[in-house]
Amino acid sequence: MIECRPGRWIWGLVPLAFVWLVTVAITFGQIERDLSRQALERLAAAGQGWAEISADGRSLSLRGAAPDGASRAAALGALRTIPGVRSVTDISTLRPPERPRRPARPRRDDAPPAAAGVAPPADAADEIPRSAQVPPPGGPAERNQD
Repeated sequence: MIECRPGRWIWGLVPLAFVWLVTVAITFGQIERDLSRQALERLAAAGQGWAEISADGRSLSLRGAAPDGASRAAALGALRTIPGVRSVTDISTLRPPERPRRPARPRRDDAPPAAAGVAPPADAADEIPRSAQVPPPGGPAERNQD
């Protein structure tokens, strides 16, 4: 009859547990990195550069601001076809539609012309006239010497 002696075989389990822990530590996160890489490749191939991906185990989350519903559906479809993906969660948003620009109002003849743009800061406003005092090449100073 075979006798069970836990004191003898327990020493065989200790190295086995150590090998298992080292293997888990080395491969931890490898699945997530692989799925994220595949997801980014598929999204780039589908022309969905707006999309961002986060992986948790074999679950993917789609984030970002989609330009329209069709782009969002295309990105979700591309992610769902990746082998090994358990689930795809959509936490993306739709980009607000751009407002059409209004045409400029016609100006009255007696009104001064309106300037559009950004004004320089106050400290730069003093520097602009000084830099403008140097005449450009071919300017009036060179033409008067003829």
